[in-house]
Amino acid sequence: MPQLSAQSISEFNYAGSDTNFTTVWNNVRGISSATVTNIDITVANDDGIFARSELISGRGGKVYYFSRLMVYFDTSGITSTVDQAHLIATSDGSLNPGAAGGWVFAKSTGFGGDGKTAGANGDVDSFTSTLYCGPETKWPDAGDTDGFQLNSTALTDMQNNDYLIGMYMHANDHDDTVPTSNWGTAQINGHYRQSSITSIILDYTLAGYGNQVSGIGNSNIAAIDGILTANIGTVIGV
Repeated sequence: MPQLSAQSISEFNYAGSDTNFTTVWNNVRGISSATVTNIDITVANDDGIFARSELISGRGGKVYYFSRLMVYFDTSGITSTVDQAHLIATSDGSLNPGAAGGWVFAKSTGFGGDGKTAGANGDVDSFTSTLYCGPETKWPDAGDTDGFQLNSTALTDMQNNDYLIGMYMHANDHDDTVPTSNWGTAQINGHYRQSSITSIILDYTLAGYGNQVSGIGNSNIAAIDGILTANIGTVIGV
């Protein structure tokens, strides 16, 4: 199946504290600007936090943390119907990924809205209510790679737009659900790049001819006699 590597990755980490719990949530979750770290995807073995949501309370009050990871894929080469797609990441381990609802990959308007500009501080709140994936309560074990299926909204955007921009987030963070007690660390960690391979991948299959050709599975065939399989209904009547 064809694969696209992430073209741009931006990381946001933020923490805030206050003696009033609601103030902590509103001030932290609703922040409109936070320091962005634009990941150099040419660096081997770079890794970090994909999504985090953590509340800690103690004598000094309450502290709420979040981490969000914004990712851009260039989908300009996809012009026909996408049958299915998976978001693939290589894990660097996880800390309670299913806590308080798990994690999501939400549609984002960051990177200038079309992927042509670098991530900016103001992109921290560029996520939308639209989900491309999730909520998911699992994450691969350290060193493993798993794919998570994208929904029909993501498939349509992959076909119709030249870009797919999404943000890894904790589900509680995305949904603006005010927690009522400590839930501990809910965090997923992963690799941005390993060796010479970008580790955040969009794997997809185009709709079209669904049978084998000369014993070769359709998922491994991009075209027959130069014609994309998405535009082929039958081959010799089959």
